[in-house]
Amino acid sequence: MDDPNRMMAHSGGLMGPQGYGLPGGEGTPATGEGEARKQDIGEILQQIMNITDQSLDEAQARKHTLNCHRMKPALFSVLCEIKEKTVLSLRNTQEEEPPDPQLMRLDNMLIAEGVAGPEKGGGAGAAASASAAAGEWDNAIEHSDYRAKLAQIRQIYHQELDKYENACNEFTTHVMNLLREQRD
Repeated sequence: MDDPNRMMAHSGGLMGPQGYGLPGGEGTPATGEGEARKQDIGEILQQIMNITDQSLDEAQARKHTLNCHRMKPALFSVLCEIKEKTVLSLRNTQEEEPPDPQLMRLDNMLIAEGVAGPEKGGGAGAAASASAAAGEWDNAIEHSDYRAKLAQIRQIYHQELDKYENACNEFTTHVMNLLREQRD
């Protein structure tokens, strides 16, 4: 799939597309061992961050060079530790913070208007509750523009919510596949 000549450098290190080099053991500068490792890991992290800006072929070649790099296991374990600490700290902050009163009011308003709630999927329960609410609201509110705008907002809200849920599921699946691939 990838041309091996494209990824080899004359200095003994691995090269990816666009001349991004992953320095090898003998190709590192004669600065100190600690500085060389810091620079090496810094370059790896920079290349990982730049993968999103590359084409698919370039990203595949970069992935191959990063997987073959001698520092990969150490970097992977450090990134896993950082991820675990981040998740734990996020859980602690979420548990410590009380719910925002403005968000609670907004949630209550959306539930009262029928935009959000347990029947958000737009199923039979949502239709029944919407028709019952519409009957009650018809007596109180005679503005058809308001009802049309509210229906439009509901529709947009549900579409955007579905898009968001699909994107979250797709992202989660992608990350899980990457983690499985790295584990194997």
